Amino acid sequence: MLRTKHTTRSGFTLVELMIAAATTVLIMSILSICFQTAMKAMSSMRAQGDAADQLRSLSAVMKRDFNADRHLESEGSSQVVNRGRRLSDYRFQSGAASPGTGFFYLESPPSTYEGYDGVFDSYRNAGTRVWFTSVLPGGNEGDLFTANVGGTVYSSEAAEVAYFLLPAGQTSGSPSLPLYNLYRRQRLVALDSGKQSLFPMDPEVISLAQPGAPPTWYVNTMSSIAAGGRNASIFTPLSGSRTGDDIILSNVISFEVKPTWEPGAITPTPPRPMGNSTVAVDTSDTYNALTNKNSSDWPFDSLSAFPLAGYQFDSLFTNPNHPRVRVNALQLRIRIYDSKVKTARQISMIQDL
Repeated sequence: MLRTKHTTRSGFTLVELMIAAATTVLIMSILSICFQTAMKAMSSMRAQGDAADQLRSLSAVMKRDFNADRHLESEGSSQVVNRGRRLSDYRFQSGAASPGTGFFYLESPPSTYEGYDGVFDSYRNAGTRVWFTSVLPGGNEGDLFTANVGGTVYSSEAAEVAYFLLPAGQTSGSPSLPLYNLYRRQRLVALDSGKQSLFPMDPEVISLAQPGAPPTWYVNTMSSIAAGGRNASIFTPLSGSRTGDDIILSNVISFEVKPTWEPGAITPTPPRPMGNSTVAVDTSDTYNALTNKNSSDWPFDSLSAFPLAGYQFDSLFTNPNHPRVRVNALQLRIRIYDSKVKTARQISMIQDL
């Protein structure tokens, strides 16, 4: 009689199951760590990309503002070239009169020295303010300044524009630095008296003047704003329903605007002309010779040679101690803090005037 032999298959032992479970947990942990690392890297790259996009967008807006004409055409003066449409067309250092239309104001105090990183000196500035008229060619919507008043959109080829910082009430990481909001304020200006009636009397988005006794409000033209009609309230942020609309960038650490300028031939004479190889610039941005520059910003500099004028250049010369100099170009540098990746990013621009 044949007997069938039954073979038995042994199952997994407890030890084998524990080893398999431990191996699975280890693999899952490694995969989880890899996934988290990849997500953090993607988040960091996305945050850096967003910050770069913000700076690029700001750069485009600022280039349009600063690259536009400053004034309307001026004829018949030996102190003016290229019909006086740009700031550098005016030979202020020769004692020329202020432009008949428009203006340019720059407040550029010395920057705070932060240290040397082995390659460059680092500076920080929160006191810079710049304010000017800008004239676009017009003809289409992209070449006009616009403002919304009560649902109605008004437009003009000309506007007064201001860039300035105000505290945001926050600080960066370590070392802790105060953070600011960068404001861009814009108010429409009528090209001439024939267009004044086209604009409403809204002091927040329309440039208004209030001269006389009793004072009477009227819309500024390019001529009246150069004749004393400008109002420093432009450095006050928008209010009411417009609050915050003029913040163009947040989490700003530093906003610097440094000019290149040529010296004046009348009082007050600056202690050194820009580019002179034998005298020093201000203490925050010094060089001793053209072959031994300590400043990576050369030849751009703050207006620290003119402390009596409040470190200001003003094409209207409202300050008796005002420097009569010719400003040719600007270096604009903005540094922001990215709280997501806890790093700073910086953008620098060179703009002819």
